[in-house]
Amino acid sequence: MYEVLMRILLNKMESEEEYTSLPEQLTNIDLSCTADNAKELIDSEPVSILYNKFSNFRSKLKEESNRYSLSCFSISFIEMVELLLQTIYSIRSGNWELFIECIREIIPYTFAYDNLNYARYLSAMLGDMLSLPTDFPEIYEEFVRGNFAAQLSYNKFSRSETDKVIEMTLNKDTKTPGGVTGFSTNDNAVKQWELNAAYRASLRKCFHEHLHYKLQKYAHPDLTPSRIKKDEADVQMLMRTLTTLFIDPFSDQPLLSISTGVLASEAVCKDMKSAKEQGKKSMDLFKDERLSRDPTKSFFDPIQYDSNDDEEN
Repeated sequence: MYEVLMRILLNKMESEEEYTSLPEQLTNIDLSCTADNAKELIDSEPVSILYNKFSNFRSKLKEESNRYSLSCFSISFIEMVELLLQTIYSIRSGNWELFIECIREIIPYTFAYDNLNYARYLSAMLGDMLSLPTDFPEIYEEFVRGNFAAQLSYNKFSRSETDKVIEMTLNKDTKTPGGVTGFSTNDNAVKQWELNAAYRASLRKCFHEHLHYKLQKYAHPDLTPSRIKKDEADVQMLMRTLTTLFIDPFSDQPLLSISTGVLASEAVCKDMKSAKEQGKKSMDLFKDERLSRDPTKSFFDPIQYDSNDDEEN
């Protein structure tokens, strides 16, 4: 859906009179992207020109749109997805500073959209991580080197969160032949299996080294020709649906359902308009009341998350 909205937005930009006369070099550029020329293509002057024009157009559209319009909501959706993609990128590439900034930007949304467990614990996590340079400088230096995520293979852009590493190693071993499958409800048997799991893992490693066994080279499934073809077909189908059957997601109409045309209520429009701003206020209040040196509330007290003082269930 993100790619579909971006393509529709790009087509909308190209239809605008002031953007129809794009530099001639843009029409001649070879946009075929490979692993070898990706960075060179992205850093090229024609692509930079196109990116700047597109960014300016998107900002202009957001500024000129009615704050309660469908267009403004669609752009806010794009911004949230981009934040998610940046978070994934920061982990895969081991970029600690970007990761922390992404977490900082995510927290207001967790308050705004009532994801209160994420709001509570991400706020505490952010505070702990920001204090690392003074409290634990050695750990901070390791994290800056990218060691806050684990690298299980030699492939680039393949770092994983540590909790996922546990799922892909220790927990995976418990669900395969030789694991606790078949006796998982027997506490004594599970405890015996856990006690010698590390010993068996070391034996397995020695056995693999003796046989010169290596895992097959990993390839990102999203980059296979069949997956690219399928994804492109899905994108084209969604574009046809949005542009021919549903309402233009970037029209300046009041906020409504693009499939049914039902208008959103005034309360919903107000919440959507100020979601991030209100979430930021709630985040700051939570930090002052519960994470300061002299907290006035317990960290685990119910969170007051709206103007009606409703409490967390």
